Amino acid sequence: MKNHALISLLKKFSRKEIKEFGDFISVPYFNKRAAVADLYEIIKKQYPEFNEPGIEKRNLFNSLYKGKKFNESSLRVLMHYLYELAVRFLTLKRFEKDKLQYKYMEILEMLDRDNTSGIEKTIDRLITNLRPEDYVSEQYYYHRFKLDYEKMYCLVELHSGIYEKFLESAYYINVFENLSLYYYLTSLRMYLNILNLEVIYKKDF
Repeated sequence: MKNHALISLLKKFSRKEIKEFGDFISVPYFNKRAAVADLYEIIKKQYPEFNEPGIEKRNLFNSLYKGKKFNESSLRVLMHYLYELAVRFLTLKRFEKDKLQYKYMEILEMLDRDNTSGIEKTIDRLITNLRPEDYVSEQYYYHRFKLDYEKMYCLVELHSGIYEKFLESAYYINVFENLSLYYYLTSLRMYLNILNLEVIYKKDF
């Protein structure tokens, strides 16, 4: 079991993440299977080494289902669910760390639900706080493109398509410029990588 994908992943967890993951799977929104949470409580006691015999299949099963006949397939299913939850936990943590992406998705959700109150100001604030030094060059222009595009869409929605009301403040030029800069910089980076590969491996692409 020590080579199982779940165990390999849990070995990379910090002590704080081990605790947080326990809290995560105790929330019914994320996990409705009590046996999965129980299995994690058993497995996490073996952190950080996760050595045998503590994580041996039969021992895990016997700790989980006292007195029942060993059934490997049942344990395998629970391990699979627990691994999927661990991946989801880490993915959501990473998403929440990216505050810009989080706010961007929040904007999209509100626009989808026709809730445009305060969105224009939110986008302007995000654009103001977006600093080139915080990103690899092309990523900065990618974020600018997305924010400018959503502001343009928001203005269309707010004014019911009456373009003359906001043409002076619309972000049409910015949208095209930032999208173009993102494309050119990304293309140049990829092209430089290809040139390096040609030199290193003596291969003509």
